[in-house]
Order: sequence, then structure tokens, then C-alpha cells
Amino acid sequence: MANETGAPPSRRAHPTPLSDRGELLRLGAVAVVGAVSLAASIDQSPPASALRWVLDGAVGVAALVALRWRRAFPVAVAAGVVLATAVCASTLGAVVLAVVSLATWRRWPAIVLVGALLVGSTVVDDAARGETAAQVGARAVLTSALYAALVGTGAYLGSRRELLQALRDRAHAAEREQAARVEQAQVAERTRIAREMHDVLAHRISLVAMHAGALAFRDDLPAAERVATATVVRDNANLALVELRQVLGVLRAEPGPSTVPEPPQPTLDALPDLVQQARAAGSPVELSIAPGTADALPALPPATSRNVYRVVQEGLTNARKHAPGTPVRVTVAGTPGGLLDVLLQNGAGAGASGVEGSGTGLVGAAERVRLLGGRLDHGPDGAGGYRLRAVLPWPGPDDA
Repeated sequence: MANETGAPPSRRAHPTPLSDRGELLRLGAVAVVGAVSLAASIDQSPPASALRWVLDGAVGVAALVALRWRRAFPVAVAAGVVLATAVCASTLGAVVLAVVSLATWRRWPAIVLVGALLVGSTVVDDAARGETAAQVGARAVLTSALYAALVGTGAYLGSRRELLQALRDRAHAAEREQAARVEQAQVAERTRIAREMHDVLAHRISLVAMHAGALAFRDDLPAAERVATATVVRDNANLALVELRQVLGVLRAEPGPSTVPEPPQPTLDALPDLVQQARAAGSPVELSIAPGTADALPALPPATSRNVYRVVQEGLTNARKHAPGTPVRVTVAGTPGGLLDVLLQNGAGAGASGVEGSGTGLVGAAERVRLLGGRLDHGPDGAGGYRLRAVLPWPGPDDA
């Protein structure tokens, strides 16, 4: 809806910049049409004073200048040049551009008003010059037809302009949505990598810290035991570096398909090896897998198997941090089509190992289990120990 000055609310009251090449071409065409119309009028009209034609040309120049504000004040500019064309031949080109520009807004009351001014001024001018009624009527019909053609052209240009703007806005919105999706994917990938780094390194570093603490505080260790402890520290430090390089390799990888396969992530098939590593590090761990469950574990979905392995790894790491040397029992049970139940329980510990926890390990483990549709419970068992239990759905053969 136009404001009181005739300008649409979205337009500011400023002239169209002449730096636009298209605008210069349009104004140039208007000037040429106005000059030709003025020359034809001088040639066909009765002799008149030169001042009359000078004033006509001056009005044409003023109309040309006013056209620069046609987008800020479309109704006012169009009405002004229409009234001027009744007495000045040089404004003919300005009328064409002003009416077309007004019609691009498709403000029909204003278009009808300007059309009435054009036809009315034409009729009055013809009647003042003594034209017959038939001539006046024919001129009014011709003027109305030309005005309708100009309005149709302007309405088409306006609708096409709005369509192109809508397409540009849609393309920009699609680009913003794509950028948002890429950012979300990057955040999710960073979160996954951070969780993977925690799960991988916390296990190794806790072993290194525990045995390094033993070397620092146990001066009475025999030489053989000291060498064995130092070997454990060295081996786990090397393994931590290797696993860190594997995880960071994801960050260094170039975009696009890679020809180097990603190292396989451990699953529950590697659970005995994880328990054996914990035992070698001095943690008494007992693993119990129900016979039926052990036979069915290879059929467990890889994502579930991999994440449950990380949960067990986190549980063993926490037990080693907060209750070093206490027995840990790991129980795995479940059947396809039912639930997979993983329980870690350790006895009362004599004291922490000195490795401070970040508090994110169990949060990450809970998130892994939640994303798989299960639940994770952890806390004191009431007998001085601690228990960690994960229960997840185990899809059956018919659930694929």
C-alpha cells in the first residue's frame, strides 16, 4: 500500500542512480522520443513564437529529471508528466516510461486515476482546439488503448521482476539451509571424534598414570617388577599415540572418497582382548558371557557392538581410576530380538589412582546408549562398590 507521497513503503525517497547502465539507456530513449515528438510538433503546428517551443523543451527536460524519482514517488511522477503532456509534446517519452513504471507496482486505484487524467487531459485539449465530437471520441479511445497497452507491459515486467526476486530469495534460503546442515554435520562429527578420542585415550592414559604412580611411590619394588611396570607404561603410551593418530587421521583426511580404508573400530568380538589388557595392567577383571549370547554376538549390529564395547571400556577405565586393584566383573547377556544387558560391577576401592576424571566419560557413554534406544544406569551398589549397567534393544533377524 502506497504512503501519502505515493511511494511504496519499501522504497526510500531517493533518485535512481545514474551509474546504472540500464537507467542511462532508458533515460536516453526517453530524451530521443521527446526530441522527435517536439520536432514533429513544431513542423506540424501553426507558426508560433520560439519562446513557446523553448518552454516546451524545458518542461520535457524537467520531466526527464523527474523520472529519476519515479520509483520513489510513482503516482506523483506519473500524474505530473501526464498532465504536462497535454500541452507539451516533449514529454511523450516521459509519459511512456512513467506509466510503465507505475504499472509495475500493480496498484490499480492509482493506475486508474492516472489513466483518467491522461484521457481527460487529451479530451480537454482536443475540445479546446475545436475538434469535432467524433474526433475527440476517437482520440480518447486511441489514448485509452495505448494506455492499457502500457499498463499491461508494466504489469508483466513487475510480475516477472517479483518472480525473479522470489527465485533469488529461495536460492539464498536454500544456500543458508545447506550451510546450516553442513554446520550441523560438522558439529556432529566433531562431537563423535571428541567422544572417540576420550574413549580411546582415557583407557590408555589411566593405565599409564596408575603404573607411573606405582613407580613414583613404591621404592621397594623389585627390579623385575619395576621393569615390568615401566614396560606397561611404555607400551600403553605407544598404543595411545597410535590410536590418537588413527582418530586424528579423520580430521586430516582430504574431502572426497579416500583410497585408504579407515581402521576398523573395535566391537564386542574384541572384548576378551580388552579384558586381557586390563588384567595385564594389574586390574583383576572377570568376564562372563552367556553361551547363547557369545554365539549370537557376531550377528549384533555393528553400531551397537562398537558402542557397547566403548561403554565397557569406559567402565573399566573408571574402575581403574577410582577403585584401582579391586575386582571388576563384566557380565554380558541377551538374545536377538530381545535385550542386550551389559553389567560392570566392582568392589569397594582402597582409594583413587590419582587420575582426575573429566566427568564426560559417563556422559558420552550414556549418549551412545541413548542413541541406540537403550538406557544406562550407574551408581553405588549399596555394598561399597559401584555398578554400571547398559540395556539396549537387540534387533532380531526379522527386524532388519
